[in-house]
Amino acid sequence: MDTDLRYVAVNPALERINGLSTEDHVDRNVSEILPRVDTGAIESAQWRVLETGVPLLDQNVVGRTWADPDHDHAWSVSLYQLQDPAGQVRGVAASITDVTERHRLATEA
Repeated sequence: MDTDLRYVAVNPALERINGLSTEDHVDRNVSEILPRVDTGAIESAQWRVLETGVPLLDQNVVGRTWADPDHDHAWSVSLYQLQDPAGQVRGVAASITDVTERHRLATEA
């Protein structure tokens, strides 16, 4: 994501998770892409990482995407500040892991 926290690029895995193409992601922010997820905490964390450079690791998020709008899924999200070789901040990168099964088992327990 760029310094306005708008998607610049996504990989095929995120396309599958969100159920949207790269073209549908580009120039949009996370709340526009995931209307069925409480994105307030995600966006606050993105701004914090962008401003401070301190990564956020393993933030748990639960919600629904266009890929499966009828079922909740859970993800572990980590955020990292992106800098160019000169040290100028260029945006934020996200690493997302599907942890739906782990979340389901924990909820059942």
